[in-house]
Amino acid sequence: DTAISGPTIQLIRGHLDKGGVGPNFFFLAPFLTPAKGYLGSPDLRGAVFRDLWPPIELPGDIPAQLAAAKPLGPKGVKVTVEEGIEFSIWPIFDDARLDQIGVESAKIGTPVYVHSRTDAAHLAALRTKPHALVHAGYIKGTPAPEVIAGIKAQGTYVISTTAISTIATWGLDQTFAGDEWLRLRVPILQWQTATDPDSPDALTDILVATNTPGWLPNWLARLFFPLIAPGTEGALEYTRSSAKAVKTFYDAGIPIVLGADEGNWPAFTTFFHGVSSQIELEALDRAGLPRGELIVASTSRPAEMLGESARIGSVEVGKDADLVLVGQDPLMHGMDAIRDIRWTIKRGHARSPAAWLEETGGRESGGLTAP
Repeated sequence: DTAISGPTIQLIRGHLDKGGVGPNFFFLAPFLTPAKGYLGSPDLRGAVFRDLWPPIELPGDIPAQLAAAKPLGPKGVKVTVEEGIEFSIWPIFDDARLDQIGVESAKIGTPVYVHSRTDAAHLAALRTKPHALVHAGYIKGTPAPEVIAGIKAQGTYVISTTAISTIATWGLDQTFAGDEWLRLRVPILQWQTATDPDSPDALTDILVATNTPGWLPNWLARLFFPLIAPGTEGALEYTRSSAKAVKTFYDAGIPIVLGADEGNWPAFTTFFHGVSSQIELEALDRAGLPRGELIVASTSRPAEMLGESARIGSVEVGKDADLVLVGQDPLMHGMDAIRDIRWTIKRGHARSPAAWLEETGGRESGGLTAP
């Protein structure tokens, strides 16, 4: 989880430590954003992120938050360099604060992960000496040569998140609703929320309120929202553009890690966990990244990025027996072959999708999902 609070970390750990079912759990903390920046205000945080790390107001807040998070065992610190999705409405850290973040993080051995999506943002992010960029970005345009050179020179990982536009737009156009493969893999309450006939209007209101300039009246922003939103075809084009950027980074020798931004911000009801990673794989496959590279980007390279290669990421004696068995070879048939999961094995314990459904009570009785 790339943006998580201390209380939530303890909640999830408590569940897993008691033998609760769940994935391997890695996280970034603290979450560093300027006051009134991206997820830096109560309006943006809402109820979901109300206990997220406080926004940075003074230089001393940075080392204090890093020190407070360190005992929790984070894999890195999350830093935002995000001015806005369609408009530049959020302040970002100045150069002095970005330099400070890089220095203070290095002092205590906490890698820096930066949320940035454009040439300007990536160049600013490089001031922190980032371990990874959380988004490739480039829903429009392509990476500038100086960005590619800077990322490569620092050995920074790039996490893909190319399909985010498509997945987010599902919440508005609900084109996913007839997909039985999706339905079986999404928790029931989340599916009901995402397919509710009133959801698109509610999401539009949230997006208008949180992503348009404060001087623009909401009613006027709501009126012009259809002209701003990409729409179904526009979202697909954004995904293609971003996937092309990832291919450019890969061709330059930059290490790529699969990521789908499966977040929980209430503005997006369709960031389906697990499902989104599959959509991401298929988008990168269509963009021409080698299929063997996509398997690496989904397994051994994220383990390497997280410093967990001794335990997970590849099939070797002595490592956790975490495997997914599919019906056809994705190297031959493409990444959509991974949709056909026959077995999941976690630390040696095997389950079929049918067994998962039976153990969790099935779809109709309110259970979770097949993996």
